[in-house]
Amino acid sequence: MCSPKPDKLIIGGGGSKNMTLLNSFRDLLTIPVLTNEDLGMDSDAKEAIAFAILANECLHGLCNNVPNATGAKHPVIMGKVSI
Repeated sequence: MCSPKPDKLIIGGGGSKNMTLLNSFRDLLTIPVLTNEDLGMDSDAKEAIAFAILANECLHGLCNNVPNATGAKHPVIMGKVSI
């Protein structure tokens, strides 16, 4: 169970083109189910956006891993800035 409860589900990547998947989520959930396109973004750019977020966190010296999801022992700053 999520806490706090999300107010919407946003689906990106290839799954956002799968109408069976989208309709199943919409039928099962009581929250809006949106795609990246609904928000003015390109679902095909999902990976590029994710790496841009990771790079931003690295540049600002913020930990950008999720130990509970990956099994890492502690939070770390992933990435290396080279000049």
